[in-house]
Amino acid sequence: MLLNKSLTLIGEGQPTIGGSIGITVDNCTVQGFQCFGISLTNSSNSEISNIRCGEIWLMNSSNSEIYNNSCENYIVGIYLFNSSNNRIADNICNDAGIGILLINSHSNIVSNNTCSNNTREGVEMNGGMFIGFEGPSNNNTVENNTCEFSNVGIGIVGSDNTIRNNICKHNMGVPSSRSGGIVLFAFHNNTITNNLCENNSFGISIGAEEISNNNIVANNTASNNYGGILTTSFNNTLTNNNVSNNTLSGISLAGLNCTLTNNNLSNNS
Repeated sequence: MLLNKSLTLIGEGQPTIGGSIGITVDNCTVQGFQCFGISLTNSSNSEISNIRCGEIWLMNSSNSEIYNNSCENYIVGIYLFNSSNNRIADNICNDAGIGILLINSHSNIVSNNTCSNNTREGVEMNGGMFIGFEGPSNNNTVENNTCEFSNVGIGIVGSDNTIRNNICKHNMGVPSSRSGGIVLFAFHNNTITNNLCENNSFGISIGAEEISNNNIVANNTASNNYGGILTTSFNNTLTNNNVSNNTLSGISLAGLNCTLTNNNLSNNS
């Protein structure tokens, strides 16, 4: 089904539409259906909610709201490409390769989503949520999400992102800097605060693929991981973190000019 005129489409009792729904205009509302997937292309000010499907795609789309959807059992649950100033909230994205993926997408709010058991084959790296991957994504706010039982809970490739108040548990790829609860793969000036990272390979990893400088890691809890907090880059600030009961180490520094203040470390090997 292709929607090329602005309209509101609401399903009663969540009826099934065969195939996918494509939206190519502004100001569309689609609520309450089951379908294979939904795509927004060159669309703005649209709303997608209460949909049960395999995937939702936004391409070159902005100022839209994607909320209260269930996207499961496909390669990527919710995918934004070149799409900014959207709100992605209260969605369930489980049993995919990646739950939520942003590429070249900026100034979005990603909040209160659940991404679990995203280990499906067909993507380069499995994860609950990637903010940037093959293209950096900047200035996004990622908050109050639960990401668990994948290789990476929340992965970041970009700058000036805020990652706060998330729960990342049981993300257990092969123990390395590239797997764990929160993994900053590359770029700078991100703020990672008030997150709970437990039972992962690494709790928080900074600079997993490229030098990642001038990031703030504060008020997080990293416990019962293989490694607590790892930074391989420069001029990062780690403050007021609670790091305990990690197998390899509490805080590991492989970069220069990092600032550590008021961190609480206990029972790390």
